[in-house]
Amino acid sequence: MRCIGPDRVIFNFAEKCNMRCPFCYIPFDGKSATEQVATSVLLRIMTWEVKSITFGGGDPFIYPYFPRLLDRARREEGSLQLVQVDTNGLGLSQPILAAVARKIDLLGLPLDAACEATSVAMRRHRRHWQTVPYLIEVAFALGITVKVNTVVSRLNLDDIEGIGSVVASSGAKRWSLYEFWPIGPGGTMSRSNYDLPVETFQATVKKMRATYPQLTVESGSILERRSAYFFVTQSGDAYTVDPTDTTAYLDLGNILSDAEVLNRWREAGDPEANRGRYLSRLYPRRSTQG
Repeated sequence: MRCIGPDRVIFNFAEKCNMRCPFCYIPFDGKSATEQVATSVLLRIMTWEVKSITFGGGDPFIYPYFPRLLDRARREEGSLQLVQVDTNGLGLSQPILAAVARKIDLLGLPLDAACEATSVAMRRHRRHWQTVPYLIEVAFALGITVKVNTVVSRLNLDDIEGIGSVVASSGAKRWSLYEFWPIGPGGTMSRSNYDLPVETFQATVKKMRATYPQLTVESGSILERRSAYFFVTQSGDAYTVDPTDTTAYLDLGNILSDAEVLNRWREAGDPEANRGRYLSRLYPRRSTQG
């Protein structure tokens, strides 16, 4: 039986990650899931008439069955209009991107540094800032639309303009600036190192729009995002931002076994905000949320 769910679902591979970014908002749970279980989760989501699925992590590409899951999403009949993949890029290569290029509408790649020192400070990785621009070029050569995602924090604030220069020269057209959000285990523990006043974040977005008019610079403040998310893991566990505490998540139950998940989300989340994020992916505008 089909029922109406969120317009946009974020399918997070939350078992593990190939990076150790201190600020990460994903509550990695260590729960493994077979390809069969992950496919069952996807098919359950598809019965909700969702319009957009964002596969993320972590890095979905560290799971060998992920390309087959992408293919299954594309082959299912329904209302799905947009498939986004967010990846840190470490599990990617030109052959892998070439194999999945026609299955991805939007590829999200993170770039939080324009030099080694900032890359180490932000993501504990010396070469990530060099890896991502290369992948952007590869993706564009394959005809994949790319959205570059940057977390704006105290540690990389002085590097933001340099990051914009890299994004602009890569050929990318969309650049999402996200306000650092102290949520989840990593985010709350890193708050003192990464947190910025919201006024500083807003001023940074305004400055980058003026500095790089050729880019669609999207703002992703906490206020714009807090009530819009519906997350589900590869094992079926669903969660959203706690409406009473935006530094914590609210467990919604497992979508494979709990019939009340969607009702709980409607009580805690905001379907209109969720729809707005889906529409911002289809029709990017400088004034929309990230």
